[in-house]
Amino acid sequence: MLPEEWPSGVDDAELIGGAEGDRTLDLRIANATLSQLSYRPTMRAGIVMSHCCRGKQASLWQTAVQASCTVGKAMKIRDATHADLPFIASANSALASESESLALDPVLLLPGIRAVLDDPALGRYYLAEIDDRPVGQLMTTYEWSDWRNGVFLWIQSVYVLPAHRGAGVFRSLFRHLEGLAQADPKICGIRLYVDRGNARAREAYARLGLHHSNYAVMETVYRGPESHG
Repeated sequence: MLPEEWPSGVDDAELIGGAEGDRTLDLRIANATLSQLSYRPTMRAGIVMSHCCRGKQASLWQTAVQASCTVGKAMKIRDATHADLPFIASANSALASESESLALDPVLLLPGIRAVLDDPALGRYYLAEIDDRPVGQLMTTYEWSDWRNGVFLWIQSVYVLPAHRGAGVFRSLFRHLEGLAQADPKICGIRLYVDRGNARAREAYARLGLHHSNYAVMETVYRGPESHG
């Protein structure tokens, strides 16, 4: 679970810096990020679950009500800025924890995010907002295809706050990106990779028109967590 707002102890104005960043500030943000990951509110989007609700029935009921709270509110998709670094760091940490049971190293994560915000040639973050609050994100990076004389956009770091899942947040992010890609003659396609065990994500991507390719991802990792086989 992610908090809806960053702890007041971190001043957004302090987050703007160079690609190397400030290590002391990084550690401050890291501590705040990790403390927020243990936050477990009992109320979501104005909903308190009754003790009589259990299992799948309760989950379906909660999802439906949460979706109704999101639908009908104006959703805005925008490029991320340096002021969004705390949200992105918290979302990436939660994503790794939820999808792969990994604890990301904030000392690597924070300057890694800042590097993208500093240099659009590395990639771009897009945020979905409701009532001027971020509720979801995705990042794109680039792959040059000599076969196609064009660039593939790779989707990474997809995360939607639990209270807003099932309400079209990722769909809105993807359609925004798809529109930008189709309008740019340099872009030849969109790709992503997904954890094999994340069936829910695979189903969501398939509904948007993405299909399995004939390629498998292989890698050698020199820094950070290794992917499991």
